[in-house]
Parts: sequence; structure tokens; C-alpha cells
Amino acid sequence: MVTWLPNGSDLPQLFSQLPDSVWYFMNLFLVPYGITLLLSAHFTRFIIRRIPLIG
Repeated sequence: MVTWLPNGSDLPQLFSQLPDSVWYFMNLFLVPYGITLLLSAHFTRFIIRRIPLIG
């Protein structure tokens, strides 16, 4: 059952299977920038909640 779970090495392979038209629109709508922005916002929120006087 554990072998059915995806692992991290499958992720680059999945992105390499996307057609060029999908990559074009992902770059047009700044999806990579948005993902980076969301991850940094969640990380910042996590850190701020750990500060006793602020969080």
C-alpha cells in the first residue's frame, strides 16, 4: 500500500509531461511567481505565529 503513494521524485517527471501550450499560459499568468509568493507568505505566517508577543 505504501508503494501506491507518490514520492517527490515523480514531480519533475509530471512537469516535464506538460505540453508547451500549458507552460506558455502558466508563464503568462505568472504561476511560478504566484507559487513562490504563496509559499513565502505561509512560511512568514508560520514564523510570526511562533513569536510569543505577536502571534
